[in-house]
Amino acid sequence: MSYRAVLCHLLALALFVGVFGCASQTQQGRPEAIPGSKEAQLIAAAEKGELRTVQRLIDSGVTINAGDSAGYNALIWAAGNGHADTVRVLLAAGADVDATLVSGHTALVQAAQRGHSEVIRLLLAAGANVNHATSLGGSPLLFAAHFGDPQSVRLLLQAGANVNKRQYEGFDALMNASMRKHSQVVLELLKAGADATYSRAGWTALIYAASAGDIQSVRALIDAGADVNAKDRTIGKSVLMHAEAGGHTEVVRLLREKGARY
Repeated sequence: MSYRAVLCHLLALALFVGVFGCASQTQQGRPEAIPGSKEAQLIAAAEKGELRTVQRLIDSGVTINAGDSAGYNALIWAAGNGHADTVRVLLAAGADVDATLVSGHTALVQAAQRGHSEVIRLLLAAGANVNHATSLGGSPLLFAAHFGDPQSVRLLLQAGANVNKRQYEGFDALMNASMRKHSQVVLELLKAGADATYSRAGWTALIYAASAGDIQSVRALIDAGADVNAKDRTIGKSVLMHAEAGGHTEVVRLLREKGARY
C-alpha cells in the first residue's frame, strides 16, 4: 500500500473515531457527545440550568447541537426542565430548535408536555415547528393538553397548532384534556374550533369528561354540539351510564336535562 493510501486510510479512521473533535457523527448525521467532552459537559449543565457554565462552554467553541445516543442535546434538556434563561442563550448561540430525539420529540414537545409556557414562547419565537409529529403521531398541542396548562395551550394555538390533530391511536387534544378534568384547556380548545363530535371507537370527549365528573367540561362540550347519547363501542356504555358509574350526580342531572338516555 502506498504512503498516500496509508495516509488516507489513517485519516478516514481518525475521522471515524472522532480523533479530530469531541463530537463524532451518529448514523443519522447528528453530532454525538463523547462522555467527558465539552459537549457532554454542556448537556449536563443545560439539564441543570447552570447558565454560567453553559455560556462558558459556548464561548469555548463547543459543538452546541451535539447529543447523546438518544438524541438528547443541551436545548432539549433545558427546554424539558423549564430553564428559560438557558434556552434563550442556547438559541442565541445557534442551537437547532427542531432537533429530535429518537422518539421524535423536539424541545417544543418536551416543554409542552411539562407546561413550561415561557420556554414554549421562546421556542416558537425561534421558529419551532408547532405541528411537529413525534414517532407516535403526537404533537406539542396534544402533549400540552394532556399536561393541562392553559397558557401553554393558548400559545401553541396562537402559533397555528392544528387543534384537531390526532395521534396514531386516535386521541386528540380535546380528549386528552377532557379525561383529565382540564376544563380551562377544554374551553381553550373549543374556542379554537376543536371538534366536539369526534369519536374514537365511539368514545368521545364528552364520555371522557362525564366519566371524570368534570361538570364544566361536560356543559361546554354539550354547548359545542357533543352527542349526549353517544355510546362507546368497546363496553357499550352511554354517556349517562359512564357518569352514573362514577357517581357523578351533578353530571348525571345535567345530562338528563339535556335529553341523555341509557
